[in-house]
Amino acid sequence: MIDPTITIQNALTVGSKYEFYTELVFSDKYNVEDALLYIYFPHINPTELDEESKNSLLEQFDTSMLEKQKEQIKDLISGNYWTIRENPNY
Repeated sequence: MIDPTITIQNALTVGSKYEFYTELVFSDKYNVEDALLYIYFPHINPTELDEESKNSLLEQFDTSMLEKQKEQIKDLISGNYWTIRENPNY
């Protein structure tokens, strides 16, 4: 409920989410799988997990949904941003 406001409380509550998305777009810190894990498990730092732990977490996702989300994250990382009309919430 406080997500869109610019306050100290907001920064403490959701600031890490905004830092993650900024790093996702403007750095090479995250690959697609790491980004997907962070989005669904924000309390876990995927860059600190071993491959076995990452794979066991990724197995919890619905396969068809996972592939679509991977494609969206690839587009985001590569700079292929969607337009507002392509957004399903438009």
